[in-house]
Amino acid sequence: MQTTGLLLHALLDTMVDRYFEVVDQFGERIELLEGFIEHGNTRDTRMPMRELFLVKHDLLHLRKTIAPERDVLQVLVRGDLRELRETGRREYFQDVYDHIIRVTDEIDTFRELASNVIDAYLAAASNRLNEVMKVLTSIATVLLVLTVVTGFFGQNWAFIPYGSASLFWASMAITAGIAVGLVMYFRRRGWL
Repeated sequence: MQTTGLLLHALLDTMVDRYFEVVDQFGERIELLEGFIEHGNTRDTRMPMRELFLVKHDLLHLRKTIAPERDVLQVLVRGDLRELRETGRREYFQDVYDHIIRVTDEIDTFRELASNVIDAYLAAASNRLNEVMKVLTSIATVLLVLTVVTGFFGQNWAFIPYGSASLFWASMAITAGIAVGLVMYFRRRGWL
């Protein structure tokens, strides 16, 4: 009986200790991907995002694999199995149980970290999109006003002398003044 408990402890301890290496590799992958996204080292940001989602999926799969082992170790720690109730053996299983708890906690931490990195990337992308939309809206507003002014002077009304050079230059000055005024306004607001 005594050798059975020792053998089981040695197998479980070796198996759980290997989980630390696997989980640490996930941590390194997340840190690498976080650096890619944070520093913008890649032009195609879909690749790190795809990899982050893959890491999250793999961590979830690993957690689903390890969680039942935690329950089994809890049974061994409580001493529910008559064959393994030898005195002094439960603290060995308690040590393995503590390790598996640490592994599952690290997995949860890395899953949260991956989610936070994804959220940070999406927030940064949204901010970049907002900046682009501000610029495009400002340009569209300037062009809209210019279209209204040129549309007014493009009417075929009999009371406006269209062949007049002074009217042409006045309309050009009004158009340029409005365009410059709008551009200065949007720059002051930080939209251009």
